[in-house]
Amino acid sequence: MLPASWSGRPGTGSTQTIYEVLLPDDLREVRELPFPPWILRELWLRTQHERAWRRLRVCDQSVLEIEGWGPDNYTNPHTR
Repeated sequence: MLPASWSGRPGTGSTQTIYEVLLPDDLREVRELPFPPWILRELWLRTQHERAWRRLRVCDQSVLEIEGWGPDNYTNPHTR
């Protein structure tokens, strides 16, 4: 659940804000990896019900969703 302080709305370019709010520890850990600056850092998230992947590029000051893959034609029988 998003905290009351979150002001972003889907569709308004606020994906960076939502990931910073929902995944602060994970993003911090990825940013602290001892890689040179030219090595790209990514997080891959898999949605629970749609079984789709979201690829996030993690930069020092931002998070960018670079690609999302659609469902893999699987329906979880336990979500009905």
